[in-house]
Amino acid sequence: MKRSTILLALICLASGLPSIASQPSIWFCPMDSHHWSQVVYHGLPEYMQLFTGDAPWKNASKRLNVFKIYPQWVMKGSDDDLKIEFADLARRHIALALEFGLVTNPPGCWFEGCGGNNTLAAVRRIHSDGGDLKYIAMDEPMFFSALHKEKAGCNLSMAQTVANAAANIKAMLAEFPGVQIGDIEPLVPMKGDGLTQEELIARYQEGAEAFKAALGKPLAFFDADLDWNSPTAAHDLKALRRMVDAEHIPFGIIYDGDGNDLSDLSWLNTAKRHMAFAEATAGAPDIVIFQSWHPYPKKLLPETDQDAFTSIINSYFGDRTTLTASVKGKNIAGELKTTLGKPVDSARVDVSIRYRSMTGLPGVYNATGQIPDNAVSALFAIRVNSEGGSGAANIRVAGFKFDADGAPSVARNFASDADLSAWGGLSHAKIENGALHIVTDDKASLIINSAPFPIVTHGNYTFQVNATIPNASDRSGSFAIIFLDAKSEITRNTIPFEEPVTSLGTMTTNRKGVWSMPLPKPPDYASSGFVLTGDYAGDANHWPAQTHLTNP
Repeated sequence: MKRSTILLALICLASGLPSIASQPSIWFCPMDSHHWSQVVYHGLPEYMQLFTGDAPWKNASKRLNVFKIYPQWVMKGSDDDLKIEFADLARRHIALALEFGLVTNPPGCWFEGCGGNNTLAAVRRIHSDGGDLKYIAMDEPMFFSALHKEKAGCNLSMAQTVANAAANIKAMLAEFPGVQIGDIEPLVPMKGDGLTQEELIARYQEGAEAFKAALGKPLAFFDADLDWNSPTAAHDLKALRRMVDAEHIPFGIIYDGDGNDLSDLSWLNTAKRHMAFAEATAGAPDIVIFQSWHPYPKKLLPETDQDAFTSIINSYFGDRTTLTASVKGKNIAGELKTTLGKPVDSARVDVSIRYRSMTGLPGVYNATGQIPDNAVSALFAIRVNSEGGSGAANIRVAGFKFDADGAPSVARNFASDADLSAWGGLSHAKIENGALHIVTDDKASLIINSAPFPIVTHGNYTFQVNATIPNASDRSGSFAIIFLDAKSEITRNTIPFEEPVTSLGTMTTNRKGVWSMPLPKPPDYASSGFVLTGDYAGDANHWPAQTHLTNP
């Protein structure tokens, strides 16, 4: 599933960390040289270098249990390349998996997760090119076929979805009986589809049990594709794991970065933070999947470079860490240690602060990303108590700005009532002192969109919002830039409602793993204390860690 990610959560705790003794199965799924998604083309010419005898990922490949490939690679890759890849995986004793949509889509409808009528052709090609296919990971059939209401008239019931996919599975198993079938499903806020998170997980359980009845055995695995930005991500992950464990199905988590990361290293650092957050929250899964469908990482090798995708496999086997922070007199101090108590010295800890305010302070919020290749227009959006946000809101928005490489800036401000003509959905909102004032309780859901504006260039961009968010409105909604093709939304980049963050700098730990800095004097508007965040990005031998200090 393709979506942007932002993570603000406690990443590493001393309790609840995975045991190294219970080693999960490690899966790897990089983009291939033909990779094309609905967002952007980002195939990797370096892909085939993985499958040479002297490819510099010797340690990572020895730690790898399963290599997963995408549908477009099976359908568009050359026979010569597929034969080389499959032979090399067999030589390395790495099992082969295929991610594929196994639902045959209804006439006139297409959605992610469909393509089941091509299943036999795909696995036959793998077989003819010498591949020993061990696993098929279904591409989110329950979510897109039965639960997500994006395309009216295209939805099947859960029973229809399972029967549809099972028919294609049975036809394939008649020719390739050894292939194991598992599922991937997203864990995302479902308020817009009329489901609570508890109901979403209950529907997934219904689907898992239906597949067991249809196939005569449980799914081989159930992999979670998380929305890391969801304010309920930790709660939902634990609940989903409990359900999957109760069904006696191996549980997997996809560790990906952010679709809006603008470098290989940034993407990999984000993925590592997601990894640490998930395993601190729910323990080590049975299956760890390092996977990308984003523009990054482009670099795969060598494994010794921390901006190469293969390096994250080795990083997983590094030491888990814990980071602390506390107020001591006029200073803030903390420690960075491994979970076995060994200090981590000479480590850089980035420190930032979010002052809490009952009234809020005007702040500038920024998000960056890459414009999708097929985007023809975009629009600014405000969401309140919907699409991931929850609660009452009382905010002021001064304006939006979009800057893209090689194009004029696009700005939408709220200087007068005349500016409202470029917007729709403005109930519960009015112009006051050069800002759009939005007030709503926790019962109303607002979907506010600007008129679309044309995209005249493609490349990197910056999305900026000037707004005032008091602490009572935290996480009640979000701002977004939404990219469109000729028909519908392609992707979006989201900024949640919360007070602005101020960087306090980077501290370096001493030989005892200790870092410290003076406690800054709070500004006058900070009426409700602060939340301080310490962030350690990790390195080749250590997991990342993050800590949050709330005062008072």
